[in-house]
Amino acid sequence: HNLQKEYEIEIKFGVQTDTDDTEGQVIKECAVPEKLEGKVKDLLPSFIGDIKQKPPLYSAINKDGKKLYELARKGETVDLPERDVAIFGTEILSAEKDTVKLRVSCSTGTYMRSLARDIGEKAGSCAMLNSLKRTKIGNFKVEDSVKTGDIENIEKHLISIKEALYNMPTVIIDDKETIAIRNGNTIKQETCTERGVVKLVNGDDVIAIASVWGGVIKVKRGI
Repeated sequence: HNLQKEYEIEIKFGVQTDTDDTEGQVIKECAVPEKLEGKVKDLLPSFIGDIKQKPPLYSAINKDGKKLYELARKGETVDLPERDVAIFGTEILSAEKDTVKLRVSCSTGTYMRSLARDIGEKAGSCAMLNSLKRTKIGNFKVEDSVKTGDIENIEKHLISIKEALYNMPTVIIDDKETIAIRNGNTIKQETCTERGVVKLVNGDDVIAIASVWGGVIKVKRGI
């Protein structure tokens, strides 16, 4: 959930909806900026780094025990505070008369609908998110994925547990500790500095997912 994400988005200028995407009702129409690609290129640097962003009214964020989209559908007005998000990079992929396609690398919690809306406003116009495709999360890329209908032998497409859990901290255990872990026992490593959820590794094998506190290692899931 907390890994860096990458999206390909298309922003349509000249129109704004109450949901900030194509599923909502049009609430505003504006003139499309002249020389749109150049305009967007000039303002994109202002969206790089740690920025403040107001989430869309129609979102799954909780407010007083209710999801924002539930309140919005009832016509209730909610004053949304801005949130801290991070955008690590943007790239213009293409541009047409009233649309610009971008590649965006960002932190979790960054709304592409809000980004489209804010870019439209900063360009002196209005805009909405026309399409969205997540292309990467952490080390997992869409180009490495396989359609289910194309799989003849699933084993050819598997990755190791070690690769899948690449982002999880590692604690190395020896053969004796491995036997204890596989028997469901708790072990202690006096020199272990990791805390929280880790993967236990012996050689090239992931033995288990465990929790570590004060050097005490407890198995959460054996592998």
